[in-house]
Amino acid sequence: MMCFNQKRQTKMATLLRITFVTAILWVTIIVLAHAGQLNSNLFLKSPVPEPPATGIGPVTTAGIVTVCLANNVLVDITVAHLQNVGAISLKLNYDNTILHYLGYSNCAIAGGWQIPGSYITENNGVITVSALDPDGTSPLSLTDGATLFTLQFSGISTGTSGLIWDDTDPTQCEYAGEFPHYPPFFDTPTGDYYINGRVTVNQCCAIPTLSQWSLIILGILLLGTGTVYLMRRRYTEVPVQRINRKN
Repeated sequence: MMCFNQKRQTKMATLLRITFVTAILWVTIIVLAHAGQLNSNLFLKSPVPEPPATGIGPVTTAGIVTVCLANNVLVDITVAHLQNVGAISLKLNYDNTILHYLGYSNCAIAGGWQIPGSYITENNGVITVSALDPDGTSPLSLTDGATLFTLQFSGISTGTSGLIWDDTDPTQCEYAGEFPHYPPFFDTPTGDYYINGRVTVNQCCAIPTLSQWSLIILGILLLGTGTVYLMRRRYTEVPVQRINRKN
């Protein structure tokens, strides 16, 4: 009987210890949860993906143009659905064996935006755009089809160079909302929001200028006048020769 009571007491003690430890564990979980240090992801085998960015992102399009070898060409970068943008990051790749980068113009990004140096830089066939509205005083909004900026190239060899948006890292091509949080706009899939372009460089024949055309036309007129004069002289000399022979 005594042995039975000891076993019963041992089981009761073990049960009390388990209950006590469980209670402490749940109290700890509740405290941490209220403190914001724990969430339901603790109980999942894999983390829950972050929610997608809100808002329809701008659509950015690189132009498609053709140029003659050794000539300069302008390529407009146009946008649509660009409203209340506070930060811009873009990366555009091109073939620098076909094109030589000369610079940019017509930049619609506000002058008060913060960036070390130029908004748009180039390095070995890669054009990078990085700009930020530092205090929310100059959010950028443009009408559909407006030019964000214009790139200028020179054709240095024949062929076609793609103008390819590089979004290998999602932050390389990205628009964000206004100060202070700069929430990123939704831009997936990349091909729907960043439209590639191209520049084709051809071996063109030189087109005469206005002054050159004037010289060409003058030459044709002189040649025609000279031909008519010679033909008239020839036909007037033949009868005279025949008359002389008869006499």
